[in-house]
Amino acid sequence: MWAKFFGELRGRVRFVSLQHGETQDDINFIRWKYGVEIYQDQNIDTWSDLDTVAAQVATLDYVVSISTTVIHVAGALGVPSWVLLKNEPYLHWKAGNQVCPWYPTVQPVRQKNPDEWDSTIKVDPSVKTIFQRV
Repeated sequence: MWAKFFGELRGRVRFVSLQHGETQDDINFIRWKYGVEIYQDQNIDTWSDLDTVAAQVATLDYVVSISTTVIHVAGALGVPSWVLLKNEPYLHWKAGNQVCPWYPTVQPVRQKNPDEWDSTIKVDPSVKTIFQRV
């Protein structure tokens, strides 16, 4: 999945990590494997400074995340986003790929098969639309 994602967007967008915790090894791996630079502001305390996290999210053109606080912040701020969801239902995300009424700018992207993302990225037309917009 990430090879396709980074391959389509490398050199056309800037990636920003909003991930909590020790992420430098992951960022280094992505740089090595996909040739992509990912910016992470080391001055933001992503665990306890939600106001600054929200300010950072508000500056972004697009957010791609799993169902975490970040995607709820992006939705609340109206930032266009994808939320990557497993194929089983979530309480606060509608069935299928229907947009949640609370976050109309967040597009659910649900797995087609359990624990497998490649077919979702290849098949789901809503996922491919970002490639044309960027």
